[in-house]
Amino acid sequence: MAKTPQTQTDSATASHPSSAKRVASQKESEQLRQELAAFKSQQEQQKQTISNDTKLPTITIASATTTGAQGVIRGRVYDNTVIAELRVDGQKIAIDSNGNFSATTSVLEGGTSVNVEAIDLAGLSSTMSVRVDRAATQTASISFDRLNPLKRKVAINNDALALVIGVSD
Repeated sequence: MAKTPQTQTDSATASHPSSAKRVASQKESEQLRQELAAFKSQQEQQKQTISNDTKLPTITIASATTTGAQGVIRGRVYDNTVIAELRVDGQKIAIDSNGNFSATTSVLEGGTSVNVEAIDLAGLSSTMSVRVDRAATQTASISFDRLNPLKRKVAINNDALALVIGVSD
């Protein structure tokens, strides 16, 4: 069986794209150049905004609640640029895209103060102290009458022996 030979025009069209494809490719290339230029411009504007930033981040506390010994602080941080970092008592805390956060901490009986610090991209920071109180817990206690050995009158016993054991450093 004889094979049919390929014509010269078939190979020529396969290696050279049509003018419509070439025009589409050029348009796509131009569009990508424009998008890149816009991105670079936006990046430069953002750098300018950050370098000229003088506004401190804003911290708003929505609630500070306790359940037993665990305290939960919820709030929101905002800045005219971007919040780079949020710390609660030195621990880095995640914030969502709207600046909301939630942090847990241990709360001793009598309450505790917690420091919340927000830092923006320009390095400016705001700090706020939040008081978290814990309700007093009920504990069972047994009380005894005050012991005063001078008021006790006991019979003298010459055969009695006292053993005193103490521990010293």
